[in-house]
Amino acid sequence: MNFSKKYRSSGIRELEGASAQIDHELKGLKGGGQLSDTEMDRASRLIDERNYLDTAISMASPGQAMAFPTGVQGPHADGGQMSNRFDTKGEMFQAMAASVMPAEDYHAVGNFSTGVVDPRLSDMRTRMNYSAAATGANETIPAEGGYLTGTELSNDLLAGAFETGFLGSRVRRRKLTGPNNSIKFNAYDETSRADGSRYGGVQSFWTNEAGALTGSKPTYRQVALELSKLTGLYYATDELVQDAGALEAEIDAAFSSEFGFKIDDAILNGSGAGQPLGILNSGALVTQAAEGGQAADTILTENVIKAYARWLGQRRNGVWVTNRDTYPELFSLTLAVGTGGAPVGLMGTNIANEPFDRLLRMPVLEMEQAATLGDAGDLILFDPSQYVLADKGSIQGAVSIHVRFTNDEIVFRFVYRVDGQPIPSSAITPFKGADTRSPMVTLAART
Repeated sequence: MNFSKKYRSSGIRELEGASAQIDHELKGLKGGGQLSDTEMDRASRLIDERNYLDTAISMASPGQAMAFPTGVQGPHADGGQMSNRFDTKGEMFQAMAASVMPAEDYHAVGNFSTGVVDPRLSDMRTRMNYSAAATGANETIPAEGGYLTGTELSNDLLAGAFETGFLGSRVRRRKLTGPNNSIKFNAYDETSRADGSRYGGVQSFWTNEAGALTGSKPTYRQVALELSKLTGLYYATDELVQDAGALEAEIDAAFSSEFGFKIDDAILNGSGAGQPLGILNSGALVTQAAEGGQAADTILTENVIKAYARWLGQRRNGVWVTNRDTYPELFSLTLAVGTGGAPVGLMGTNIANEPFDRLLRMPVLEMEQAATLGDAGDLILFDPSQYVLADKGSIQGAVSIHVRFTNDEIVFRFVYRVDGQPIPSSAITPFKGADTRSPMVTLAART
């Protein structure tokens, strides 16, 4: 429906009455429990119409006919619904900037009229979660602290952050939905592979014919993740904001890379306090001691082989994580064979689309977040499938014209809510043997 045509001759009181009527109907839908597909479609249309009315009312003077905003017109005039997606992230950023600019003070931003909130900045389900008559900080009015999110392209931003990193895309991920800010799930409480301890207590028995069966059961522990915030600010000049393509390229290059870096760093080094718990601070980490008399800042073939012997993971998932300054040591690793030797160091790969070197046939990820040569954490053997990362599934963005107003800059704020930790809570004692094992093994310091 063409909202402009429907309300063209209406005054401000008529529009306020129409908006109140829509609010009443929305509250009725919201209070009715789970919505059917038909009710969801009806609610979506009502919200688009109410947003249009609220924008028109805010731009009118009492007693005047409505001067309807341009740029965002709700559903198309031909009766079809406007797409709820932006074509590019740059277009989304322009819409965010335009929404917080006073209409009387700024020119249009790209194809968007200033002072107008594009309905694509909030999806319908998010808008149904708050009252239409919010009195405090809310998600409806940008000036009152609302997040302006384009769901599809916010997810695209998050995908870019994971693409720039190495570990974030490899670990297990859990998406939290609705109002949930934490998640708990069960994991086997297993610290030993001895009889009676596997899977926290599962045990089988050899039993004679007609003999009584002996029962057993697993025990579980809860893994709890509570979301923390990873945040970033990006300052863009007014000139840059006018060019959607340039703005998108700038934010993609700086923001996605930085968030990808911090996610990887947290998976490795996170303290668990206000951020994910990293594998190097986990109770499940196994630290392989240095060899007797080993020189400082060296890596020996024995270090690598013994670390692998204590690793409890699946080879298809395993990766080595290391700092680039270990490469001179890794490339020179050899194994003595009689009076000669054989190389065991980094090897290239002939596997198609596999860019990584390999050590003991597993990929080597060179990361600057790993410790420098000689420190604990300079070479880690890790099974990423044994680490879980929970998030809200997207990055939230907000924008302000006030922080750097005198510099003619707009500030974009990005918030990613995330937590993570290794699934095992401790190293595992094997069925036979004394050396504990784990999906995450590092070398002890060699100083």
